[in-house]
Formats: sequence, C-alpha cells, structure tokens
Amino acid sequence: ENNRWNVPVQTGRADDVDYVSDVIDHVAAHACLDASRVYMTGFSGGGRMTSLAACKLGSRLAAVAPVSALRWPGPCDGPRVPVLTFHGLADPQNPYDGHAAGRGAEWDESVPDALAAWARHNGCKGDAILDDPPGPLSTMRYDGCGDYEVRMIRIDGLGHTWTRTEVDTTVVMWQFFKSHKR
Repeated sequence: ENNRWNVPVQTGRADDVDYVSDVIDHVAAHACLDASRVYMTGFSGGGRMTSLAACKLGSRLAAVAPVSALRWPGPCDGPRVPVLTFHGLADPQNPYDGHAAGRGAEWDESVPDALAAWARHNGCKGDAILDDPPGPLSTMRYDGCGDYEVRMIRIDGLGHTWTRTEVDTTVVMWQFFKSHKR
C-alpha cells in the first residue's frame, strides 16, 4: 500500500498532491522552468494520480495526459485543464467500462463517464463525438471547450499498456502538450 499513489485519497497516508507540487517547486528552484508549460502524465496508478493532480493543481498544470487510467476525482473546484487520454478497450486492469469486480467504488466509473466529467468541468458543449474510422484507433472528443480540449484515443484490442504500435502514445502526447500553455 505504501508503494502506490494515495489515490483515492485516504487519511493517514502521504499527501501525494502536495508531493507533486513540491516536485514542481524543487525543479523550478534548480533548473530553468517555464511555469506556463508544466505537463503531467502517468500510466495506470500514475494516470489516476495525474487525474487527481489536474483537479487539485490545475493552476500549475498546462495540460495532462493520463494513460490507461483517466478518472474524475471530483468535486473539482480548480481551473480548467486540457485533457488527453489513451485507453485500450480490452484493458482488464482498468476496464474501459468500469465496474472492476472485487474493487472499491473508485473502480465503478467508466472511462467515458470520467471523460464526460472532465468535459463538463472544462465547459465543453454537447455530447461526446466519436470518430471511428476503420482500424484499431478511434477518438472520442468534445467540442466547444475553447483552449481546454478533452479527448480520448481508444485502441481496439489493446490491454493494459502504453502503446507504440497502434499509435505512438509518446509522440501524440508531446504534440498535445506543445499545443497548450497555461
């Protein structure tokens, strides 16, 4: 239990949101840092932590991109944050449709529900738009978000992994990050 992020937050455990904030401060004190271009990503548990940090540290983050783990840790009263997420439709660890058997309530939420909550938070308009061309990749996104886009790249047949085959997650994520500034 002590080797994973404190998400969902449990009293009596380390405050990992404060830790992330302290890391940003430490890097800024020891390296040249453009505070308007601080980004966060994480895979699995790190993605859940990224979702929580976006909610609690939105004023410090220019954009986030959780992989295989988008969550809505609301209520979230922080500022809007652009969100890009990647999720395999065959992920057994963090199921796309939620409802992971034998796990806590935080595992009930589906990825589309979490995406919709971020879209509401970011002021997006309307329902999700699904672009589903032939092949393993599809995109679910929202319109009317201004500079605070909310988008998911879904990968058919992909399990719990950071992919470079169906889509190069790192390259796409970097393009997303470069296009956003706080």
